[in-house]
Amino acid sequence: MKLALSALVSWLASLASIMASFVAGGEPFSRADLLGFGTMSLALTILMIALLYLPGLFLLKRRLAGVEPAVIFPLVAGVALNVPAFLLLAYLSDRTLVSEEARTFALAVLFAGVTFGLGFVWSQRARVSQRARVSPARP
Repeated sequence: MKLALSALVSWLASLASIMASFVAGGEPFSRADLLGFGTMSLALTILMIALLYLPGLFLLKRRLAGVEPAVIFPLVAGVALNVPAFLLLAYLSDRTLVSEEARTFALAVLFAGVTFGLGFVWSQRARVSQRARVSPARP
């Protein structure tokens, strides 16, 4: 349940970064923009979580034998796991997307990754503390 909440919050963070970049660029943000970019960022966030973030973060958790140090998980999800998306957006820049749109989506993917990485640590720490309460250590 906490991972689903983390996914929702990461989508909202990516949508907020898209809205903020429009407002910072002096563009008005309409309801049609909200619906269009909201749908597009939702699809992008779902794909990134399912294909990159979850497998990568679970693999990192296994390699580190836990979620410590916690700062690594948001950095890995925000930067390292987003390299394919950054490369694709760089390739599409000035081909299919205007360069400002490509930068906006790169920023949205970065925010979604960092937010989901934080949520992943939060959900996994809660899972470990629940297991510790259920099965106390034997002497």
